[in-house]
Amino acid sequence: MSCCAARWRSRCRPHAAPRCTGGCWARWPKPPESTRAGLVHHATRAGDEAAVLRYGQVAGADAARQGAHREATAHYRAAAGHADRLPAPRRAELLEAYAFQAYLAGLAEEGLRARRAALAVREELRQPGPAGEDLRWISRLAWWAGDARQAWEAAERAVTVLETEPPGRPLAMAYSNRSQLHMLAGEREAAVSWGERARTLAVRLRDVETSVHAEINVSTARLAGGDAAAAAALLEVHERAAALGLADHAARALVNLATSLVQLAEYEAAAPAVERALAYATEQDLDGYLQYLLGVRAGVRLTRCDWAGALADADAALDRPVRDGVAVVPALLARGRIQAARGDREAWVTLDEAARQAERTGEVQRVCPVAAARSECFLLYGDSGRAAEEARHGLDLAVRARHPVYAGELTYRLWRAGETGLRRVGTGSPRVENGSSRAEAGPYQMMIDGDWAGAAAEWARRGAAYARVEALAGGDAGAAAEALRVLDGLGATRAAGGVRAELRRRGLTRVPRGPRPATAANPAGLTPRQAEVLALVAEGLSNAAIAARLSLSVKTVDHHVSALLGKLGVATRGQAAAAAHRLDLAGTRAE
Repeated sequence: MSCCAARWRSRCRPHAAPRCTGGCWARWPKPPESTRAGLVHHATRAGDEAAVLRYGQVAGADAARQGAHREATAHYRAAAGHADRLPAPRRAELLEAYAFQAYLAGLAEEGLRARRAALAVREELRQPGPAGEDLRWISRLAWWAGDARQAWEAAERAVTVLETEPPGRPLAMAYSNRSQLHMLAGEREAAVSWGERARTLAVRLRDVETSVHAEINVSTARLAGGDAAAAAALLEVHERAAALGLADHAARALVNLATSLVQLAEYEAAAPAVERALAYATEQDLDGYLQYLLGVRAGVRLTRCDWAGALADADAALDRPVRDGVAVVPALLARGRIQAARGDREAWVTLDEAARQAERTGEVQRVCPVAAARSECFLLYGDSGRAAEEARHGLDLAVRARHPVYAGELTYRLWRAGETGLRRVGTGSPRVENGSSRAEAGPYQMMIDGDWAGAAAEWARRGAAYARVEALAGGDAGAAAEALRVLDGLGATRAAGGVRAELRRRGLTRVPRGPRPATAANPAGLTPRQAEVLALVAEGLSNAAIAARLSLSVKTVDHHVSALLGKLGVATRGQAAAAAHRLDLAGTRAE
């Protein structure tokens, strides 16, 4: 540290704050970059608003250049608190920089507030070009916040405002934003139309960034329709965006590829795609994508019968500061489905919240999976009427959007709820295979038709182990026994109980015995001994102490702890203790 820096820090310690006035800062007009973040901190402690405003902007820009978006947001946040000291144009620029970093850090609501404030300044200054850009950003941030109505209104206003100006990059991006919203809503033709409009203008303007943005929208819409070449196009545009330093767009290309494969129920291909997207989002400090992708991976892991991993991902996503909006829906969905299958009454709370968040978006990719999960949950608890109601709600949207996988699943859920005479609508499933796309009778329709073996084979090909279990449960005695072995191993006591009851209704007399009554009654599917070990873990005892208390070997206790962590779907003893208290298992003792 320089001598000047040392003297400055000494004078700006908290106890010296009243003496640290403007003159202190003036003697160090151009601090080195390495000390600027510290200056913001000390200026805040000293109560020097002018210094916070000055160095907050400088430190925010430094952090942004380094890709440290959370840090940049914090510095801009500090500076924005004193933005009223700036002339109006500079105030708007500060608010816009703050909003952009908040967006990259996954703080949509915070970014939205800053963009609205910037828009008010631009409108006061009568600057339609910058105002139109702010409106386009408000649309994007409102989408992340889960407010579809505001997202569409701002998108339409942005186009209207910018079309009064000479055609430029802001208008091309406004067109591409419209394409993006249509793509996200499952409106493929409109997405392609607006995307091509944006790309045409961008090419004319030699605007590479907007062209990349539009290509991602168009390729995603085409992939959703089963165009195999679109998957390769998304990878290509990712590479191009990354090479240009357009991290947000590069990440979005990978996210869209991964989530499109999930929506096509191609989990074998989706799993590595999600991992690649997660790695890139982590590397680029893009927290919004990271939170969303953790939830997406939770869903993939659920489907592949890795429930411990699924719950760990869901917890990691939902433990983050952002609790509302698009990013939390996949994690809520995965957690709620596992809770329902295991007979955990918290499933209702989780799936109610998932529905609240999904309905605000109005998007097929969120509303339909949540409706299917809620239908599944109601049926597990014997309410076929509500199960059918939920399935119909989602099916109407899936059919309007011509989404074959969601329509297939929701038709199946409706059939499971007792509906008869269902039309074979939307049950084909676009499948990417050997460079071509084709629609075929989907595995859900096979399950309705009683072709459980064909459905199980198709689910296995797709890497959907849990859906395969559901198909096997409708098969002969041997297939059903295999399904029960998997469900019992997952601790899915409620789901397994439903399968056993169904087998008895079908007249099968040799239904495989389930876990011991005490294990079945345990909300996490723990054996009595595992429950007792968990209670001692919750008390804070080590494995050695537990072994001494229960007269067991330490190795045996190690095995019990490993097993109960897996059944609870947690990774640490602390998380296990928290789960024990939540499930009211902390005081359990073996009989």
